[in-house]
Amino acid sequence: MATIRDVASHAGVSTATVSRVVSGRGHVSLEARERVLAAVAELGYVPNALARGLKTRRSRSIGLLIPELVDPFYLHVAQAVEDVASAAGFRVILGNSNASAERERTYVDLMLAHNVDGVVFGSLKPPRAAVRILQEKGTPTVLIDEPPLDLAVDSVRGDNVGGARALTRHLLAQGHRRIALLNGLDGALSVEERERGFRQAMAEAGAPVDETLISRDPWTLAAGERRAATLLDIRPRVTAIFTGSWFLGIGALRALEGAGCAVPDDVAVATFDDAPFAESRAPFLTAAAQPVHEIGALATRMLLDRITGRECGPPREEILPTHLIVRASSAIVSLPASRGAARR
Repeated sequence: MATIRDVASHAGVSTATVSRVVSGRGHVSLEARERVLAAVAELGYVPNALARGLKTRRSRSIGLLIPELVDPFYLHVAQAVEDVASAAGFRVILGNSNASAERERTYVDLMLAHNVDGVVFGSLKPPRAAVRILQEKGTPTVLIDEPPLDLAVDSVRGDNVGGARALTRHLLAQGHRRIALLNGLDGALSVEERERGFRQAMAEAGAPVDETLISRDPWTLAAGERRAATLLDIRPRVTAIFTGSWFLGIGALRALEGAGCAVPDDVAVATFDDAPFAESRAPFLTAAAQPVHEIGALATRMLLDRITGRECGPPREEILPTHLIVRASSAIVSLPASRGAARR
């Protein structure tokens, strides 16, 4: 079995650096951390403190893998996972994949080396390769937000379709018909479901969908700002923008403010997902808020049920309802005659 010295030599770092990486304590540069994680996976290194866990197949620890530490959604998920796991006597090993499939597999290898009892897995796209590794090892797994539809694992997510439909209905009720959708990249279930909810609401209202007003970009501030800026050149101009994430929503607000557009007088903005500081900007963002803490807590309880054997049935899929929060970014202050007529 590989030793800590073997890992240090293979990665070209000190044993102290290896210790900091595997324990999760202390500062290590990203480059050194990546080399250590790769060496751990390649050599199959297991820390001495986990030897007893290898024999009993229980470490009373779970892994939490998330795609973005800067995303408030996953920060709240992480807090909920820690709360529930700690109350049950489990520690949490956190990994941040930066939405990289390669890093997902690296962290899965590290978590398996730590003999985790299960993994709560968050990803921006269905993490098929990494989840297959966990399944091959018999490690219970619960997915958040992006279940791989071809793999049999438990999953928890918010109601993307229902939330997007409610948000679009709200904009339609305000008299908007020229509504742009700024959404995430193709391939993610959440992206597909939010667009589906948008289209359903538009169809129910008999409002045509202008395909030129639908864009698919990374869920970033820069993408939201760039796309919203291009919308201002299209005629007839949009009267409302629906963004698939709050990152895109804040970016859209930046673009509109930079162009001298009043929100919501000139263009209304509403976004899927909410953030603690959504209320700190004026105008406040209307949002379809997911029950983020409950998503993380339920995922952890489902995982613990699998670990302890309380649940041995087929895979479960839980979809939790969203909550529409109407704020000033979508309230109509003044209406051109054409929009007023639409309301009447």
